Amino acid sequence: MAVYAQKKNIFVEITTLLIPKINDDWEEIKKMTNFIVHKLGPDTPWHLSEYDPNLAPDLEFQKIPFTPPELLQKAYDIGKSEGLKHIYIWAPHQEYFVNDTVCPKCKKTVIERAGWTPSKIYITPPNKCSFCGYILNVVL
Repeated sequence: MAVYAQKKNIFVEITTLLIPKINDDWEEIKKMTNFIVHKLGPDTPWHLSEYDPNLAPDLEFQKIPFTPPELLQKAYDIGKSEGLKHIYIWAPHQEYFVNDTVCPKCKKTVIERAGWTPSKIYITPPNKCSFCGYILNVVL
């Protein structure tokens, strides 16, 4: 579906809710990031979300603990090693975030966020890094 959307010029972002002991297999995560890189492109944003058992409607899932920050960091590291350029971490229970957008070329922050709300934007039309001119895959 994501490949179809991208072919139709629809902006695609991927979100993965990492649930301990359910979808935290490193090989599976590596395959997923490899798919994103090779089928959707390395500039596709990938959001890693913390699992919160308090939000689970299923009683069995309520017994699963929060996603630990180490798991989120390991998935982030795998995504980076596979070539993803924009990975974000959302873990409000742990207050662990990676939510700024960094230019893949010059490594400077081009969108600073407070939570998910942009507070500073360093992008010039048409979606170029204000510092080095790299064309960014963003929608403002």
